[in-house]
Parts: sequence; structure tokens; C-alpha cells
Amino acid sequence: MLAERTRVYQQLKEDSEALKAHKYKTEKENKQEFEFMRDVDSKALQSMTPASIRRLSELF
Repeated sequence: MLAERTRVYQQLKEDSEALKAHKYKTEKENKQEFEFMRDVDSKALQSMTPASIRRLSELF
């Protein structure tokens, strides 16, 4: 999930409107893609997302 955000940022950092408009994968889509995440509670994943965004913004 963080890798996706980093990749999108690197691709769209010059176009702030496209970056803001980009739709990231939902928790449900991530669970379908990554089998090991099926055991993780969706609410826990949702609470991690804002923290991940803050950490990513601190890196760049």
C-alpha cells in the first residue's frame, strides 16, 4: 500500500491536480490482491492509512 502511494507520487509529483484526483486501492481490493491480508481487520487497515500518508509526506 505504501509502495503504491510512493510509486504514484513519483509518477505524478509534477501534476498536483492528477495526484489529488488519483484513486488509490481500497482495503477490499488490497485484501483480494494480497492473500495474507485477508486475516487483518478492515478497520485496522483503515486506521493505518492516515498514519501511512503522514509518514510518506515526511519522507518527501
